[in-house]
Amino acid sequence: MIKTLRRKIVAIAMLSTTVVLFCLIGFINIINYQNVLKQADRKIELISLDHDFQKEDLFPDNNKPPREQLPVETPFDMRYFTVSLNDDDSILEVNTSHIYAITEDEAQILALELATNQKESGFWGQYRYQMLNGMYIFLDCERELLSFKNFLFVSISVSLVGLFFVYLFMLFFSSRLIRPIAESYEKQKRFITDASHELKTPLTIIDANTEVLEMTSGEN
Repeated sequence: MIKTLRRKIVAIAMLSTTVVLFCLIGFINIINYQNVLKQADRKIELISLDHDFQKEDLFPDNNKPPREQLPVETPFDMRYFTVSLNDDDSILEVNTSHIYAITEDEAQILALELATNQKESGFWGQYRYQMLNGMYIFLDCERELLSFKNFLFVSISVSLVGLFFVYLFMLFFSSRLIRPIAESYEKQKRFITDASHELKTPLTIIDANTEVLEMTSGEN
């Protein structure tokens, strides 16, 4: 009984800790992923306004702050390509000058495939894309996604290690927690044993006397 109670206490504590911990981790990682999407979409919007950045575009008067309150180096740190389409979904213009990994032919094939399937936003591999003003804009989010995946892996790993130590602590403290219950149970068990011994002798005598009375006086 005591061992069963101890196992139940440990199981309930571990289950509660696991649920709360992984809910927190999930919430944090969802927010982190939403921030990745938000930053990517802001950059894509910036590209849609001017997809061939120059330094003078950022500081035309040498006094203005960076566009969209993004870091100064943002335009020069982005890797992207664009594909402009006509109304009949034919290729109008392809710009791959800001990326090395994608050729113009690959960009055309990808844009036509997305246009055929009527997809206007989402992910294609590591590229976040949107259709804005008749132009598909593909932004390379490899570093951001890698950072998100690393954070997700680390948070899950740390949580599992933490749960292991919580399990060890629960095993140690659960024995102290149920010690008063175990002592009370042992006292109750000892009392029942002693009482049964004390009652055995008089009950035996009463039973013997009853049998004698039945032999002499009949059943009554």
